Amino acid sequence: MYSAGGGDPETRTAARGVVRTNLTALARADGKAFCGTYTTRFLRIYRDSYARCVRSFRGPPKPSAPAPRIVWGEFLTASDEKVAVEFRVDGGRTQSYYLEFRRPPPAVGSTARWLIDLETVERE
Repeated sequence: MYSAGGGDPETRTAARGVVRTNLTALARADGKAFCGTYTTRFLRIYRDSYARCVRSFRGPPKPSAPAPRIVWGEFLTASDEKVAVEFRVDGGRTQSYYLEFRRPPPAVGSTARWLIDLETVERE
């Protein structure tokens, strides 16, 4: 069960940073950065693997592409290792990304961090 108002500011900043990295990487066609924001479990279910996720991006990243405008909504917590971030991108609909504190795919690193997990996109 997620509840509003929980979580320390450091966790909120880190989780929102992952969401920002994910959305900016998508806008800039940066497969490594985009795929590196997901848990191994998410990648296995929705993208088959980290490597396949990265290969799904064609051509080089476009670092000069504009970053999306993000308006942050509520920050929700379920536990010390599970949070949800609500946001809107470029005036669109409210979305929620669910994050867990886990180790990333081996190709990304070994240090646990906040990563987007299975309940990834929920639209209201």
